[in-house]
Amino acid sequence: MKQQQLTASLRLIDDLLSCPQGEEWIHLKRHGSVVNAQFVQVMEQVASQLDKQQRPEAATFLHNWAAKLHHILLREALSSSPDRGSDEASLAFIVKLLSCPE
Repeated sequence: MKQQQLTASLRLIDDLLSCPQGEEWIHLKRHGSVVNAQFVQVMEQVASQLDKQQRPEAATFLHNWAAKLHHILLREALSSSPDRGSDEASLAFIVKLLSCPE
């Protein structure tokens, strides 16, 4: 990930953490060009760091938003894919992987 993209992602994450409850979608839409699979990965990494820093509420908040965005991005990718059968099988496999215990 380029430094510029990482910086934009971190700024948006900071905005989400500090914005009033209920305004998250406004910030995400305003910075829609930043929201992609890499952004979701950065959110998860920041959430893990926050968890290590004993900030469980902020970590949970970011994990939840990352999961929502991940689901939306997957759905968009599947709906634009020409071979839906194999995509649906892949999605089912990914969901199983995500629900497996470590």
